[in-house]
Amino acid sequence: MAKCIKKSKLPKAFINDIADIVTNPYVSLLRNYTHHKFTNRFCHSLNVAYLSWRVCNFLHLNSKSAARGAMLHDLYLYNRNEYIRVKGEAFHNARHPKIAYKNAKRLFKLNRIEADCILSHMFPAVPRAPVYLESIIVSLCDKLCAARELFGI
Repeated sequence: MAKCIKKSKLPKAFINDIADIVTNPYVSLLRNYTHHKFTNRFCHSLNVAYLSWRVCNFLHLNSKSAARGAMLHDLYLYNRNEYIRVKGEAFHNARHPKIAYKNAKRLFKLNRIEADCILSHMFPAVPRAPVYLESIIVSLCDKLCAARELFGI
């Protein structure tokens, strides 16, 4: 299984930006769901959040909002493979961003960038295109991390 980034390797500024999210009991339940074959959904979200944070920092964008949106982009608590088997891949791809957004909104006060990161991260598989540069970066980082996790690298 692909590993989570070790907390000791994460910059304090990044940890501070997402501290309330990673310590939330509901979000912690993501550790119980395998994601992209070789990781769990929590680690995937952390990988996407950290990579997005680094890219946005480098580009002088809102790295905090990007990291927070990325941490919440897959906030759904069901077995993805079972859902796909029963309802089909197209339904999961189209629905899970809205489910994640609804769950995130219930737990946290989201700004516009964070909300857009969650709702548009599956573009172009779904019609909602990212509005903010940070959302584009989260979407691209999600795809990069997913590819790495799928192949166990």
